[in-house]
Amino acid sequence: MRMKIEGLAELLERLNGEDLNEFAEALVNRLAADALRNVRFLTPIKSGRLRREWTAERAVKLGHTYRAAVKNPVKYAPYVEYGHRFPKRRDGSRKPGWVEGRFMLTRAVRQTEGEAAETARSLINERRNN
Repeated sequence: MRMKIEGLAELLERLNGEDLNEFAEALVNRLAADALRNVRFLTPIKSGRLRREWTAERAVKLGHTYRAAVKNPVKYAPYVEYGHRFPKRRDGSRKPGWVEGRFMLTRAVRQTEGEAAETARSLINERRNN
């Protein structure tokens, strides 16, 4: 999922010549950590494995953009995220149907997008005070 931050140009003007690449990398790492925290909180707990396996990659520069990923290697993670169908049982005890997705990662990214401008402001303030 991509995240676009509105108003970032104005925030970057406040840096007063600080290395923008360094700041952008730190910001993307902070946003990835925030998204990781949010997705862990939103992940349902049955055995706890799905929640424990979430990880965030460090920011990587690709051309003029930075990228970080929040991943979960558990095989059933996409089924919990997006939902899945279940078949009819052979004994007829259950009809076929659909299990709705929980959309933990989708909701976590949206939540992090909403907090991104404030995260950038706080990072700028931290760097000014140091």
